[in-house]
Amino acid sequence: MLKSSSTTTSSANSLLTILSAKLRKCCKSPSPSLTCLRLDTENFHFGVWQKSVGARSDSNWMMTVDFDKKNDQPLLPAAEINELKAEVIANLESNDDELRISACSQLSWLLDDFRSIDLSSEGFISGIVPRLLEILDRDDYPKIQLAAAKAIAKISHRSSENIHLIEQGAVPIMALEVLEMIASVSAESRDLVLRHGVLMPLLEEFNDKTKPSMMEQATRTLSKLCMRKPRFEQVKSAILPLAHLFYTDDGEFYMHACEALFNLTCGEMDMKQAVIDAGVFPRLFELLLYRESFISSPALRIVGNIISYVDDTQTQNLMGLEEVNVGDLAYVA
Repeated sequence: MLKSSSTTTSSANSLLTILSAKLRKCCKSPSPSLTCLRLDTENFHFGVWQKSVGARSDSNWMMTVDFDKKNDQPLLPAAEINELKAEVIANLESNDDELRISACSQLSWLLDDFRSIDLSSEGFISGIVPRLLEILDRDDYPKIQLAAAKAIAKISHRSSENIHLIEQGAVPIMALEVLEMIASVSAESRDLVLRHGVLMPLLEEFNDKTKPSMMEQATRTLSKLCMRKPRFEQVKSAILPLAHLFYTDDGEFYMHACEALFNLTCGEMDMKQAVIDAGVFPRLFELLLYRESFISSPALRIVGNIISYVDDTQTQNLMGLEEVNVGDLAYVA
């Protein structure tokens, strides 16, 4: 649940205002591309990342750093900086995941504590960004994804000159992921997100030009906004885009769409009618006939919610059939 203190509410509102504005800005770009990231929920509080410092394994190395008294900036010889750069590059190119994680931590540390050093010189940053983006696709290893995400975030915040470097496939702020996490906390937090006007720019991402990674994250976020029986007026514009996702071949999109429509059909009668009007029922019936339970079962749950709302004749009309063959559906139940 959200804390009731005015400080927490103010912080939440400030964060959501920033995220909503960022999302709207991204949606106006020619080819928006928010990369799906998985955050460490144990160290996550309203979008505030817990700062961690990654350093080399040499325990004495940290003790040899001198600081500029005026700017409070650590000073290292150019030779040692070049050595660190080479080490980061070599570890990122390694097939050892632990070395890759170490490289991401080293890079984050460099970008965090050596702001007076031009790390973008000689193509250093532009050369490693593609490798970091490859690591972000490692859904089998969330730890390495998070390490790469932190490094990319540090690159994006380093200077305005480096912002264009992450246009190769990532956006500096993980807006959708953060919004999803906030919306999933409680009905109150979901309403808070919706009040900040997130829904419409989010729905603009549901088109053929959106990258799959962005589409998957947008669908996940939308499903969280549909949890805990939102009011019809809050989410009615999301129903038609969700209905279109039932015709996708992507299992992730389908599962998130099912979750969203199931949650919506648990709510008000107006919501059930809007789902019916979206024309999704014939497709749901087709999905019920699949032998794979991960396809048929979610569809069955949605049908079950709506069937209780209509009579037998209406059910047959909704299915687009002259007669509902109960035998075809027996194995699903």
